[in-house]
This record gives sequence, structure tokens and C-alpha cells, in this order.
Amino acid sequence: MSPTGKKRVRKPPPPPTPKQKKPWDVPPTPKTGDADPDTTYAAVGRALSQWELFEGNFSQLFAIFIGHAPSAILTAVRAYGTIQTFRGRADMVEGAAELFFLLYSNDDLRNRIADLIKIARNYAGRRNEIAHGVVHTRRLGHYRQVG
Repeated sequence: MSPTGKKRVRKPPPPPTPKQKKPWDVPPTPKTGDADPDTTYAAVGRALSQWELFEGNFSQLFAIFIGHAPSAILTAVRAYGTIQTFRGRADMVEGAAELFFLLYSNDDLRNRIADLIKIARNYAGRRNEIAHGVVHTRRLGHYRQVG
């Protein structure tokens, strides 16, 4: 009972808000694949080439955070390329950005860079699935590698 004497009715909680799909979410498994494996190979090549272009630009971002002298830029790009995982490279860019923005305060740009790093980390998982996938055909319940 409430203080006014009315019977309390418990409202059911609202249904959960459905999670918005993100472009880097794992897509559902398709019921059928490409009829021609070359379609898949071409798509893999395009995706990996675009990721490599992104990585090249990401290394330039790291170089900017390190310094503007030509030798500093070349050293930074070279150092970036020695790190074997994108996680490690992203951590390196993030650390350089933190120090950069301590010296050159710019909250808007700092937030945009932080968002870029977060999005790139999310896409890295999809890149790895593409890079390490295998194209195959399925016939009569058995798998046969193509190529």
C-alpha cells in the first residue's frame, strides 16, 4: 500500500533496447557463398589493400605525434612497421597522442583521434578474419579446398 492508501501496482520494466549493429560486428553466416571463388578472392584483395592504405596513414599519424623533422618522421614510420600486431601499433599511436596533446592542447582533435583509434581497433578483428580465412567449396557434406 502507498502512504495514500492506494494499492501499489508494479509496472513491468521496459523491454531492453536492441543493440545497434556496428559495421565491424561479425555478420551472420550466409546460407550460400559466392558461385565463383574468384569473387571472394577479389573481395579479400580489395579489403586487405584498403586496410594497408589505412595502416600507412595511421603510421603517418604516429609520425606526426613524434615530431616534424624528416628524420623523426622516417624513424617513426620505421618503428611503427616493426610492431607485429595492430593492437600494439594502436597502443603506440595512442601513447604518442597522449603526450602530444599534453604539449599541444586541442580537446576536439584529441577526442577525434581517440574515436579513430577505438574504431580502428574494432575493425582490426574483421581484417584478421578476412586475412586468415580460407576459400573452399562444399560438396556432398565434404569440404574441398579451392586453388
